[in-house]
Amino acid sequence: MYGREKLKLYWGGATLDYDVYKKAEADKVMDAMEARIKELEADAELDQKRIRLLINGYKRKSEQVKELEEVISKTETTQKWISVEDVLPQWGKLVKIKFKDGKEDERRFSADYKWVSKGMQTCESVSVTHWMPLPPPPATEESEKED
Repeated sequence: MYGREKLKLYWGGATLDYDVYKKAEADKVMDAMEARIKELEADAELDQKRIRLLINGYKRKSEQVKELEEVISKTETTQKWISVEDVLPQWGKLVKIKFKDGKEDERRFSADYKWVSKGMQTCESVSVTHWMPLPPPPATEESEKED
């Protein structure tokens, strides 16, 4: 076996010194490694940006959830069940009612002290325990224009 200083490689008809060849190979490997490191760093930056965007998205969603919870809370405070023993609704006004068995329905309270459904079915007042006003319908573009 020849020593490194004496070994010559024949490559495409040209004679290369072993040290020069190894250095060239090492430089190629180093260049490839440096390029890969840059790719990984760029990927890491993208991942960090994606993570920041996700976190900001979750923060926005949690803020929206808080806003919706506030709306629900306000609605619940204004839309509570009223006992029929305390007060009865205005005659003819459509309200939500709760029966003794826990079922719910929408009915109008009539002048003859009966609850009338949209299909004109009636039930006796004794079977109804509570009522609540219906919430206003959602705003539409037409109703907003009228305001």
